[in-house]
Amino acid sequence: MKKIFILPGIVILLVSLAFCGGSSEPDPATYTEICQQVVQCDAAFTGLPIDPMEVCTKTLANVEKSAPEKIQEVLECLNGQTCETQSLMQCAQGALQGQFTMP
Repeated sequence: MKKIFILPGIVILLVSLAFCGGSSEPDPATYTEICQQVVQCDAAFTGLPIDPMEVCTKTLANVEKSAPEKIQEVLECLNGQTCETQSLMQCAQGALQGQFTMP
């Protein structure tokens, strides 16, 4: 049931980030290392019909593009979570909404 709400949330986050922000294009490959961990741990990436690594790297690149001052907060949040609690969506939304708290 949780996956039903998380997948649309990730898609909405990707789309909303794609239409706002600066003009420079960050390289999604920059986030390959952290995304390997996220894809393995974050339950939202289980059973995606599209490449989970691509979703993760593009999401982080879009955060960097739209809110470059927030990308470090997102990365710190992800690195501060255990594998069992890791959530890219929680970290990205929290940082972008100014409600970032370390888990």
